[in-house]
Amino acid sequence: AFLTRGGGVGVQVAGWVLNRLENIFQTHGLSRFGQVGSSETYDPSLHEFIPGLETTGGEIKIRCPGFEWHDPAGNRIILARAKVVRS
Repeated sequence: AFLTRGGGVGVQVAGWVLNRLENIFQTHGLSRFGQVGSSETYDPSLHEFIPGLETTGGEIKIRCPGFEWHDPAGNRIILARAKVVRS
């Protein structure tokens, strides 16, 4: 959904849908991590390079957030790593 924001759906409608989905996810312990456009240090357990733009370590820029789930015991489980490019 985050990669298709510029598609055929209006920006306001897409934003509304994404906010509603995010609220539903949060009630079930799902949340996203990695602010789009922010720079971070590469962590292979949290980040995945966009195919064709791979490199090793260092500073990266978030292109698409990752998603995690916190189980009832409070354990963090990464469902999808954030998509990144070299910063």
